[in-house]
Amino acid sequence: RELLDRSRPAHWVLRASDLQATLHFVSEVFGMRVLRHEEYDAPCAITCNGSFESPWSKTMVGYGPEDANYCLELTYNYEVETYEAGSGLAHIAVGVEHPDTALAAAAGLGCQVDGDVVTGPDGYRFRVLRQPAGRQERFLYVALRAADPARAAAFYEGALGMRDLPAAPGDPALAASPGARVLGFAESQ
Repeated sequence: RELLDRSRPAHWVLRASDLQATLHFVSEVFGMRVLRHEEYDAPCAITCNGSFESPWSKTMVGYGPEDANYCLELTYNYEVETYEAGSGLAHIAVGVEHPDTALAAAAGLGCQVDGDVVTGPDGYRFRVLRQPAGRQERFLYVALRAADPARAAAFYEGALGMRDLPAAPGDPALAASPGARVLGFAESQ
């Protein structure tokens, strides 16, 4: 348990069918930057980015060094033009200083904006929230969908130390996601 209390998840993997468009989106809307980029000539052996028989790349994006900050891993599989959307990720909540500015930037890029929820490239949904005062981590939480939300929450709590967080009343991102549960980390994690 002590090791779990000292650990934290490092990143979430998102597949990008157009890496440049996705990089432009996360930069313009959320102010993220590229932390590192790697190219691979052979297919991914562990298939975390899907089971594809093509070269691929991964680009880590976020707000600071990976050893101290959560980030996104954008995987790009060459020769793959579209991806079938998964059903487990409802949305990722990101804190920004000026939510209205971020939402306007998303709309300016042609993204669908519904309240404080933006649908970005490849259909991934992001909730744009004001960054809580005094909190350094900008990734606020991940909302997941599951057939058995209580069982999924227990797994993520036990395996990763995530906490089952209360959803905001009328959260538009969850209203459209039956079986969704909001999981995140305490500010000290």
